[in-house]
Amino acid sequence: MAHNQEMLEHHGAAWGSKVRIIGLSIDYSTKAVKIKVDENGWNKVEHYQCGKDSNADDEFCVKGVPHVLLVDTEGKIVFKGHPSERPDLAEDIDNLLKGEKLSGISEKEVKGDEIVQEKSSGLSNEEYLAAKIKLDE
Repeated sequence: MAHNQEMLEHHGAAWGSKVRIIGLSIDYSTKAVKIKVDENGWNKVEHYQCGKDSNADDEFCVKGVPHVLLVDTEGKIVFKGHPSERPDLAEDIDNLLKGEKLSGISEKEVKGDEIVQEKSSGLSNEEYLAAKIKLDE
């Protein structure tokens, strides 16, 4: 999360409202998450909590934490996985903003454990956040 905060501090002016970094907590306690966010000054990242009944990990094929989803300018998920699988997330975001494809990404898309040829239509911001609880609400 610290790296996400740093990326927004460094690139926020250039990215403007075109880039959002969202922290989606799987912790059961909203209070614990808020304390951690406040203590660490992670105020540029938007924080949401899934709650114990959420199925977000199944919906987004999360196999471990941390987990990153990169969404292109058309609203399509173009990468899912551990952030260490991408050498430079800030550069990836810059490239996506230019409408470029990410390097090292197969044209195949992974759904769960199955590789499929057809690309997903992606999720809109509204669909992605519809079931989430904003921490500061």
